[in-house]
Amino acid sequence: MRRPAVALGVVALLVTTGARPAAAAGTSPSPAASPAAAVSPSPSVVRARLGRSVADAVAAQGQLRRALQQNAAQRESVRRQLAATDSRIAELDAAIAARKAEIADLRARVARERSQVAVLARAIDEQPTSVLQRLVQARGLGELLTMVSDLTSAGRRGEALADRLDEDRLTLEREQEQQRAERESHAAMRDRQQADLEHLGRLMAEEARVASALTAALQRTRAELARSPALDPELADRIAGGLLADQQMLVGAAKQAAWDQAALWIEANPDQMASLGPARPPAFSWPVPGATITQGFGPTDLEIEPPGAGYPHFHTGLDLAADPGTPVLAADGGMVATVGTGTSGYGTYVVIAHAGGLVTLYGHLLQPLVEVGERVERGQPVGLLGSTGSSTGPHCHFEVRLADQPVDPVPLIQG
Repeated sequence: MRRPAVALGVVALLVTTGARPAAAAGTSPSPAASPAAAVSPSPSVVRARLGRSVADAVAAQGQLRRALQQNAAQRESVRRQLAATDSRIAELDAAIAARKAEIADLRARVARERSQVAVLARAIDEQPTSVLQRLVQARGLGELLTMVSDLTSAGRRGEALADRLDEDRLTLEREQEQQRAERESHAAMRDRQQADLEHLGRLMAEEARVASALTAALQRTRAELARSPALDPELADRIAGGLLADQQMLVGAAKQAAWDQAALWIEANPDQMASLGPARPPAFSWPVPGATITQGFGPTDLEIEPPGAGYPHFHTGLDLAADPGTPVLAADGGMVATVGTGTSGYGTYVVIAHAGGLVTLYGHLLQPLVEVGERVERGQPVGLLGSTGSSTGPHCHFEVRLADQPVDPVPLIQG
């Protein structure tokens, strides 16, 4: 089961800084040096840090409010879908029951017709077998022929009617099987919708919890700012450092929201995912051909990056720098699972699900060029390169995940 994210449909919560160090063209990315810790920060520096934290927290609160609204809207949409599915299941149950009654009636009619045919057959058999005897019983040759012909004709008509009734019964049984198959499909769909509704409920509960914690942190920060200008610099610095750590945690959880949203769409649309075909070895192309890699995959000294893979700070993708407005291309064919936007974290982003369980994300876009549920081909533009979210320069954050775990994209890129 996927762990709940901070918010469905929200890309990330605000952080205090988001700069990526730019590397020279053609060089390998190198982590930025850790900033030297201030031995005794001045009150003005600490107050500035706290002020930025307040601004960031207020913005994050706004995003959480929007997330809760989006979540509530999506839950209502799923509820409507669930009600429609329940209604269709009820209709199919009624239709299946009606077909069952019709089939039983036809079987009874077939049995009656065949019984009457058997009676006629016995009547013919019981007649005198000798033509002379039949002629004696009849008033003439014409009556004899009519007698035999009528019985035979009646028998044939009865047998033909029984055959047609049998065909009608088989048609009804085929329709009943189709309705049962449709009912099973709708029952499975209902299970998925119910699971989606429960997942959205867990996300909403997590959003509410984070919103409450954020409000408490904001109140503490404002209280510190309201104190005498002669703040204890060391105490205030510890408070600011704690807020930064909290924000890093929130950023990591909020980024996970983008992936949880994509996973939710993938689970809810198995037919569209199946249309991509069987799993195959990945052969991605560069999302931004000719771009400069300004940060690679793996451990980093950048405090803005959340912890991962056992490291204090871990960059989960590639940063590909290029001119603003440069088309960002799908690394492979797939289905658009998520399109989102926010003022930090991934900023404006697109998530694409590929065959075999691989999922790619394209972040910090100026704008998306695709919609959720759209099928895209390898090399198709999915957005324009920008600098939205936690970014101070135009670039695309390209991330690849398998089973919800980030993997290094470079070995998967074939050209």
